Order: sequence, then structure tokens, then C-alpha cells
Amino acid sequence: RSADTAEVIYHADSGDVLAPARVSGRSPTDSFAADRAAGNTKKNVYDLLGNVVLRRQNITDKDPTVMTASDLHIDGNAKTYTATGNPKVTQGARTMTGKVISLNDTTHLMHVSGGVHVEAPQGRSFNTPELTYNLQSDDFKMLGGISALFPLGKPSPTPTPFATPNSSDLTPQAPSPFANGGIPSQFASPAPSPSPTSSAPPTTAPSPSATPH
Repeated sequence: RSADTAEVIYHADSGDVLAPARVSGRSPTDSFAADRAAGNTKKNVYDLLGNVVLRRQNITDKDPTVMTASDLHIDGNAKTYTATGNPKVTQGARTMTGKVISLNDTTHLMHVSGGVHVEAPQGRSFNTPELTYNLQSDDFKMLGGISALFPLGKPSPTPTPFATPNSSDLTPQAPSPFANGGIPSQFASPAPSPSPTSSAPPTTAPSPSATPH
């Protein structure tokens, strides 16, 4: 872990340490920032104070876990984090708020208490006095009076059917488009008139021959 700040006051005998200016730090999986910090190096406890942001993402995590609060107490020996002052945890599209949010690095359990409100994907939300959530398995347990909202999905609109033509609706004189036969005679094109045939020229009868007298 490493930290950056403008000023540090350290007591070598007691181990007390104070960073009165803006402080930020990082580790292989975490990063943090706060307006100021105080703690004790011998007891391995620290407090981040004012506009605290703690971000964590392991190599196997799909989304980072981000905690914001006014105060964050870190117990390095117990590997616990306790956030107060409007704490909020965001993990992907999921958010959790309450009065106190604590995280145990050993058990990977997050405990939220005091007016817990959870927003989940697809418009779902939960309200409960107390919530325990496993960051690795996504299992959760709610205690006390629980209210939940699960919006129903909008049904797909049913297409309006089109009327199918019925042959009985057609006039008796009209050809049915569903018939297999030909076109009725009254709708058929008139047949062409037959071409006139040429007649043979008339034969002239021979005139009687004159008899000599």
C-alpha cells in the first residue's frame, strides 16, 4: 500500500499518524481518497474522513465495488471496513445505501443496516432494516420488514389480423380468385369472327354454235 498527501504528522512513540490535507492511496486491488486521514501504525487502524471514496476490483471481478461515505474506519488486523455518514456501495448496476455499511475481507460479507435501500437491474428495488450480502457469491439475506418492487415487463403487442377474403362475399358474376377452373364465359374475351372464304369464279356456259344454211 502507498499513500500521497501534502503533510503528515507522525508520533514515533505512540504510532499516531495524521494527514490533515487531501490524501489518496492505492494497493494491487484498491484505491482510495479522502479529505484527510488519521490512524495508528502500531494498532494498524486508520480513519479516512470527508468525501471518502474506496474502489476495489480483483482480477476476477466483472465490475468494481465502489464505496462512498463521510467517514471510513479501517481495521487492518481484522480486515474490516466500516463506513458511516451517508454510506453508499455501487457494484455494476446495483447500489446499496444505509446508515452503516461494513465489509469483512475474510468472509467477503457486506453488512448494511439502518433504513437499507437497494436498487437492482431491471428496475427492481428492496427496502429492509438489515441486509447481509456476499460479494463473491451474490447471495443476500434480508432481516425484518421487507418491501420489494419487481416491475412487470411490457407484453408484446398482438398484431391486428387482416380480414381474409371470402368467396361467398363475391358477386355471383365475378370469377372467384380461389377457384381452380377457368374464367366464366361472360368474362372471357370474345372469339374472333371467322375469316370469309373465297368462292370460285362462275363458269360461263358455251353459246350454241351457228348452223350453216
